[in-house]
Amino acid sequence: MRPPLPHPRARLHSRRRALFIQRHGSPISERGVQKLPTKYARLAGVRKDVTPHVLRHTFASHKADAGINAYQLQEWLGHASVATTQIYVSLSKANSRQLTEKTSL
Repeated sequence: MRPPLPHPRARLHSRRRALFIQRHGSPISERGVQKLPTKYARLAGVRKDVTPHVLRHTFASHKADAGINAYQLQEWLGHASVATTQIYVSLSKANSRQLTEKTSL
């Protein structure tokens, strides 16, 4: 089976390399990428807004909850300052304390 022919508009963008492309071969826009999590969350029945920022925050929070080193988390998130990353670690510790208080006998 031969591969499908590229869409005519795909040639306009042939000099640029794209990580995400549309069905017809042209690069997907930044806004298009931002809409993807919301689209698939809705299809899955999730009623809350799911944006790339929410996914990033959730990732950082889960890693902080798991006890990851703040410097490693800083590197993964691309923060210039570890002080920015400390927000996630501080929130994680506060949430852990609240959970411990609620579940203590």
